[in-house]
Amino acid sequence: MAKRKTADAYVTELQQENKKLHLMAYIMIALLVLVLAATFTKKFTLVTVLLLIAILYQIFILRKAQKRYLRKCEDVNLELTVMPQISADHIEEKGTSLDKTEVLAAGLIPSVDKTISVFKTISGTKDKMQVVSGDISLVEHKAESGVAAEVNTGNWIHVKLPKSTGYNFRISEEQLFPESLRAGFYDGQKLIETAGPDHFPDTLHIYTTSGDTANALNAGDTAKLPSTAFFRKVQTLNEYTPGKLGISVRGDVMDVYIRNRFLGSPFSVRDQVDRNRLLANPYPELGHVLELAEFLLV
Repeated sequence: MAKRKTADAYVTELQQENKKLHLMAYIMIALLVLVLAATFTKKFTLVTVLLLIAILYQIFILRKAQKRYLRKCEDVNLELTVMPQISADHIEEKGTSLDKTEVLAAGLIPSVDKTISVFKTISGTKDKMQVVSGDISLVEHKAESGVAAEVNTGNWIHVKLPKSTGYNFRISEEQLFPESLRAGFYDGQKLIETAGPDHFPDTLHIYTTSGDTANALNAGDTAKLPSTAFFRKVQTLNEYTPGKLGISVRGDVMDVYIRNRFLGSPFSVRDQVDRNRLLANPYPELGHVLELAEFLLV
């Protein structure tokens, strides 16, 4: 991205661009009026030429300008709010920083081979942790014969911790993927569902390499599960986000997937951007995930 500017400077710049877009829209309206007027002359060649000009103007000039403006609004919003949390310095529109093999290795969602796509992505560091956050889509396995596979979309956060946790577990919220696939998917990873700590939501299922986790839940000093403080933070994140939550911890790696949540927040060409809108955090979940990772290092 370009050199960082202040929020006020961005507001002025985007408001000027918005005014240009409105002017371009008026030009489009004028072209359509000319097309309408030409129809009364019964000069069909003229009507055809004007209509073609209007269509080409809409597709190749106006629409592209609108898309550039909306993407810039989203990127500036991220630059001012989300990116500083991990000292990210640029945005990848087609992310390569998020490795698709890491998504598969996390063992969170049963996906069809080679269907993972990565879109808007940011990467950086936080307290010696390497962090990548990217919007993804993948195709789920069919829940049953004759049922079409579904596309699962959301934001994936990959955290490389500075040391190994010794843990290997998953937390999967109901409706993260089809429930009929749940037991077989985690059984295939040799993971066993186990009870969570007291008052942990029943909709969040915990899978680990051992079904005996009583000591881990109470003390957090075994290689089974972390302390109850970690699970309280998971519960806080789950209550906060409207998306469906999945968490994978394997040694020195934590992956968090939140279905139906994304880095960017949509903007409108019709409305002028103001300071409050640009400084509204579109993805507060990233901050919660960074806090969650810290509980693994205690």
